[in-house]
Amino acid sequence: MRKIVFLIGLLSAVMIQAQTIKVGDVFWDGRYRYEAVKVNPEVGAVHLVGEDEFGTIGNTFDLLLDNKDGQYFITGEGERPFQRAEAGWEVNYIRQSGMYFLAVRNPQKRIVSTLVLTPDNLQDLTNQEQEAEYNEDIDFMLENFLMNIQYLGRFSLDELKGMQAKLEAKTKRSIIEETNLQLIISEQNVPEINRREPISYLRMALSAGEYDYDEADMFEVDNTADFIKALGSNRIINIAEDTEINLSEYLENEALFQEPGRDWIYDMYEYQSDNEKIVSEEVYDGRQLTLYKVRNLNIIGKPGSSIVVNPRYANVFNLKDCYNISFQNLVMGHTDGSICSGGVIRVENSEVVYLDRCDLYGCGTYGVIGMNSSFLTMYSCLIHDCSEGIMDLNYCKNFSFRDCDFYDNDNGVWGYLSTDTKFNSCHFFRNGGALFYVDRKVMLDNCEMWHPEADRGNVNVLSFEELDYFWDDERGDGVQVREGIGPRRP
Repeated sequence: MRKIVFLIGLLSAVMIQAQTIKVGDVFWDGRYRYEAVKVNPEVGAVHLVGEDEFGTIGNTFDLLLDNKDGQYFITGEGERPFQRAEAGWEVNYIRQSGMYFLAVRNPQKRIVSTLVLTPDNLQDLTNQEQEAEYNEDIDFMLENFLMNIQYLGRFSLDELKGMQAKLEAKTKRSIIEETNLQLIISEQNVPEINRREPISYLRMALSAGEYDYDEADMFEVDNTADFIKALGSNRIINIAEDTEINLSEYLENEALFQEPGRDWIYDMYEYQSDNEKIVSEEVYDGRQLTLYKVRNLNIIGKPGSSIVVNPRYANVFNLKDCYNISFQNLVMGHTDGSICSGGVIRVENSEVVYLDRCDLYGCGTYGVIGMNSSFLTMYSCLIHDCSEGIMDLNYCKNFSFRDCDFYDNDNGVWGYLSTDTKFNSCHFFRNGGALFYVDRKVMLDNCEMWHPEADRGNVNVLSFEELDYFWDDERGDGVQVREGIGPRRP
């Protein structure tokens, strides 16, 4: 892992003499790169504009310097304050022991957010942030890494409490450790639904410096043909409102796949290619879409948009040897509601797959099928009406599910030799069969489940703290899907 110099504030090569923010100063909060674009020296007013990794202008806000106390305050005159902040809150510009960063304090004077001064560009920032997220040496990070709320979003409440205890056990804390302690305590008071997974799960290759992201990599589609044509690496695809993408309409036509970058095949089992491919693959009763070696693809739906397939043996999306694929605000499933042999999302030999506010429904066998893959994250998603179970994970690592509802599936979670599977603030109800059938440890934090006690599977859920469980023969028939989670089926 490269040394994370920008995050711990060791800016010895940058000579900073001024005691106030200047035009051109850049601050980083883990998601947005804020630049001071306007400063009024007469009153000490500063206007900062945030830009995220996709080049999108994000939060903007104004700070006003109190010349008497030398502290800044958020004025509320920008479009909106950044995350965790409100107008009127104090912002300290801390310059101590080589550290240069902004610390936002709530009315109780507790630090709730940090923005570090940095000379780096957006590509370097996102790359180093991602490296930090994959560092598993928490003790090292607590001592050397100035944390931010994006980074802390990957940890459960129990993990945050453990980090707090480690820092409080120290008789003497550095400025980094003291700031981290306050930030960790503050995060524990944030509603779980507002604590997002790290932004690096939506990387668009900026982190690796593989390509220059620009508007040419964005596609707007409102039909299946344009959607298939847009598929590939290093791009964002936006699906128009109230658009149904039926992949089968295109996958069944061999003539349409006689183009560069596409393959019409009969079996992916021994398929090999040196390059990425968009594949139409034969299944028992039709064809399925397989993305092969695709990297850095983000598919985003608008209200009422959905992606479906007709064959019952097809997965809606089959990812093989892929990296950094994300789905946002989409409904995905099968048009045939009878028994299936295909799932909704299947990932094989793939890394970094992100689903945000998606509705995955049957008759798919499982909402998620994982084979030898790592770092799949689902946030505010639904998995329901699947004919075999919620998910089936084999030889997988670091699959994380937060704020999801799993209901009306014929079985629960199945896993074989899969490690670091985590569920945070999830609901399990109206599922049949064994709720858990796994051979490795899973983590349950702040979850709720309704299920017959005899069918809870081989996970002793009673051993988990922060877990509400209700054993009943009706499997929680009176429980409703939570409001505002995932899009609704048309």
